[in-house]
Amino acid sequence: MKGGYTIPGYFVDCQIKNNEVREKRSTKTLFYYKNKELKTAGFFGKTVLVFKKDGIYEPGILGKKLFTVTKYGEVKTTGFFGKSVGAIPSDWVYGYEVTIQEETAPQNTKEIPAHLKVDKGKIKIDDKTTQYIYVKNNLGIVVTVTVDDGMTFDDVFLGEHNQVLSYYTFLQKYPVIKTYKQMREDDYPHLIFMESGIKEVRALHKELETKGFYEFSNVKDSLSIYTVADLMIIADNFKIDVKGKKQDVVDILSTRIELRELIKFTKDLVMSISDIGKKYLEDNEFEIEYYRSSYYTKMALEEYKELRKNKTREDLEIDELNKEISKDKKEWGRNLYYRRNSLYYSKGEPQKALRDLLLVLRNDLSGVSSYHAIKEFPEESDFRKPPGSIIFAPGLIKDILKLKEHYDDSIIDQVFKVKFPLDATTKELFLEIVKEIINETLDKEKYQKLLKHNFSIKATELIIK
Repeated sequence: MKGGYTIPGYFVDCQIKNNEVREKRSTKTLFYYKNKELKTAGFFGKTVLVFKKDGIYEPGILGKKLFTVTKYGEVKTTGFFGKSVGAIPSDWVYGYEVTIQEETAPQNTKEIPAHLKVDKGKIKIDDKTTQYIYVKNNLGIVVTVTVDDGMTFDDVFLGEHNQVLSYYTFLQKYPVIKTYKQMREDDYPHLIFMESGIKEVRALHKELETKGFYEFSNVKDSLSIYTVADLMIIADNFKIDVKGKKQDVVDILSTRIELRELIKFTKDLVMSISDIGKKYLEDNEFEIEYYRSSYYTKMALEEYKELRKNKTREDLEIDELNKEISKDKKEWGRNLYYRRNSLYYSKGEPQKALRDLLLVLRNDLSGVSSYHAIKEFPEESDFRKPPGSIIFAPGLIKDILKLKEHYDDSIIDQVFKVKFPLDATTKELFLEIVKEIINETLDKEKYQKLLKHNFSIKATELIIK
């Protein structure tokens, strides 16, 4: 997604104005939002989606839940490991009502900006209602805000956001960018800023630029923001013959064009991260790491900073993953082992990384994902049938082959120190399978048939116990 709003299957990268979903280029209205429903455009618009406090649903009493939505409007697929796939205005799900009453301005009061970024004069009425009193155009304005469950009053207005994470996200995304004066709100990818609580990205851009986090770029950096097609137009204007990849074109043009000539032609003022911006990233390295990893949310920031003095980021994350693995009785560590594998690889410990990949493989082949269903519903024979999850995932096989030079049989001993309550494999069978994977001679059909047979036996034994 670029700068617009998206709900997969309904609209992609669109703008929303006056609760109408519009295509960016044509401004054609596709849908409109009203009373927690998304309707097709037109006088007799048909309801296609319903927005509830826990997500987005198909219409109707038995409407299926399609997506979950965070309080910042980030749209995710359902399930424990929901993936970010889009964005909507947060108030479509976490709604609020605003009533405005104009009164005579109190004496000795100051006028604040016209937009409703209210941070003074808050009066809490009850658990769901808050009033903000401020002055606009010499009138006292009373704004009464009533919010839904699951939403805070600060969510209604900008103001509340994680400064370190929002600064980091912007600086990492835009090492080079046009000045905020030449950017529109729709030009920014809102989805990546939702985690930090930012709704108005252009306001964040202005704040960073005003604080000196950006400085005017040199010719080479200025040219880097353009596409190859744009660069060719620039080259034609200056009668410079260029060819090759983008970086080659930028290198040639940067030695032939003066900065002021480039600005005069493009009318663009381009800026790069300044030394102030770079120092900010360095000074807040540990805090940025903390916010970027979900594994630290149960640990206080100051505790993380203290631990980080003596351990690497990877070591701390591995410690947290180990705790999660020991508690995971749903997937028995399957996805956590995959995450830990990447950390060991980045630490330069490929044999441990390979061990974790083989733990994922053993999990996939064991059938352990069916354990709870069999134990809770022993009378259901369908649960004793081999699950579709007994597979050789192509991506996993590729990852194992990338590390095959680090394999030795002792890794299998390490893998089988982990005990699964239901396991269609044996140590000998698994060793045989792994060697065929390493030698790229794996007969998938043969082993899937054997594993499914073993699963049926093990599942029956589990019920008898």
